Amino acid sequence: MPFTTAVKYNKNEYPEYAKTIVSGESGVKRTYTEVKYTDGSETGRSVVRSEVVTKPVTEVIEKGSRPKPSATVSKVKKTTSKNQYDISGKSDPKVTVVLSVDGKRIKRTVTDAQGNFTFKNIKLKSPAPQIQIYKRVSGKETIISEKYTLNPSKQSIVSDYQKLHTKQ
Repeated sequence: MPFTTAVKYNKNEYPEYAKTIVSGESGVKRTYTEVKYTDGSETGRSVVRSEVVTKPVTEVIEKGSRPKPSATVSKVKKTTSKNQYDISGKSDPKVTVVLSVDGKRIKRTVTDAQGNFTFKNIKLKSPAPQIQIYKRVSGKETIISEKYTLNPSKQSIVSDYQKLHTKQ
């Protein structure tokens, strides 16, 4: 008896993630058959009864369903001005990207031919601001990055995805 496979989706993992949670196992079915013979030769068969000895175990596969971001923030650098930073990253080439800080869209720029962008002299007021990158097409803005939390004093960033996968 073959086993079936069920898929469980995990919204915290990207689509290429797959993990076997439960290994599938085939079941065992016992069949009792009556065999008829005439003059020593088999002339027919019929199933008298069958029973399931061991039920199959459904295989469970976990797959990621979190949308893969098309933009990343890779660098935060303090400028010479107080509480001002340059924020750099990568997206698609030659697109308009918009920087959001603590939920407010504050600046936009166009990526270069390699998809690089830098937002210069961004004033950060909160002690751990959250930033996100949007793409602007025909006046419509769409989120294209993870949400990042900045640590201005260390000039470091960590994404929500990284937070989920960092051992505490």
